Amino acid sequence: LPEATPLENVRLALQVLGLRRRDVVERAAEALARVGLDPRNAKPVRCLSGGEQQRVALARALAGRPPILLADEPTGNLDPALTRDILHALELIRASGTTILLATHDPIVQRHAGASRILYLEAGRLVEDRVLAPRPHFTPELDEQGDPVDPLAAIDDDEFSDEPLWLPTEGERLLALEQVA
Repeated sequence: LPEATPLENVRLALQVLGLRRRDVVERAAEALARVGLDPRNAKPVRCLSGGEQQRVALARALAGRPPILLADEPTGNLDPALTRDILHALELIRASGTTILLATHDPIVQRHAGASRILYLEAGRLVEDRVLAPRPHFTPELDEQGDPVDPLAAIDDDEFSDEPLWLPTEGERLLALEQVA
């Protein structure tokens, strides 16, 4: 809804769930705050930056408190700073208990997304399923003032690229073709 405000966007997603009006407003404001947006922002979504629009979409998805969040290229077409913001928001969401299924082509997003399992697909087929070591429960590191330290701030902006996550070797391609045949 490009003409609606961020709050109106999120409220609509909750209204279709049949929630009470008071709960709709409260949960919409809470979801926007969780992704770092001011619920009082009166600008239409079309006037927001790409990163803010992505966060509105994320808030809309979170407002319904889903146990699983499907994030298809949530950082696509964003600059490195906004990508860090989205990854940070996703990490906080994951830490609160929501399972996140994130699809990406960006190797930097893969490396910094905090995944516990990585599935590699090629041409719609699963080519690798890798379970990573369990991550400790999220406890934010605090600075001298007691504010959370952003662990993604150390990502070098030049690290981001459009290169694919994984390219099979010629031998792997041949093996896959033999297995299909």
